[in-house]
Amino acid sequence: DYGVETTFELWTRSNTQDYTDGTLVASGGPYTSDHEYNLSYCLDPGKYTFVLLDWACDGLSGVT
Repeated sequence: DYGVETTFELWTRSNTQDYTDGTLVASGGPYTSDHEYNLSYCLDPGKYTFVLLDWACDGLSGVT
């Protein structure tokens, strides 16, 4: 019910433990509630880190 709290980031994988040492290649949100979003990106071969953020830190529900 709180899509406005949800954002994401997609980073290239760095050689360190800190994903922000990579390059941010995509991001999205915040979103409206009770809506399905379909996003697609053309990515170069490689390793990536996907970060899903809940700004209220109260957990995500209904994520599959």
